Amino acid sequence: MTTRKYVIQVVVIICLTNIPALLLIPTNFKGAYSWFFGSIGSAANFFWMYLAAASAFGPIAKSAQVKTVKAFYFRYLFLIVYALIVVKLLNADILIFGLALLTAQGVIFVKSLIESIIADRFTNK
Repeated sequence: MTTRKYVIQVVVIICLTNIPALLLIPTNFKGAYSWFFGSIGSAANFFWMYLAAASAFGPIAKSAQVKTVKAFYFRYLFLIVYALIVVKLLNADILIFGLALLTAQGVIFVKSLIESIIADRFTNK
């Protein structure tokens, strides 16, 4: 599997986590939109990280390192500004929003765990 396919799979899974949030809109509107904006931020951050890493490869190692550091700090600055806007202007639930920002890490962990279990089950027979 290519890196691009993997990143797209992770982003799609992150977006699928919005389905339960959308179903909870009638009972917990604030929690639902907090999760929605957090997971969208997580997906955007993860995809942006992929694009920055893919564009950083070049013939000069120092140039690639400078590009990576710039992209890292700019991405996190944007994420902080995004979080402040969502929390302050939209009055989102901070706990749910913060947990939703971690969905990329959770999806990667669960996806790797499932792939490892499946690979182990079929190779050890």
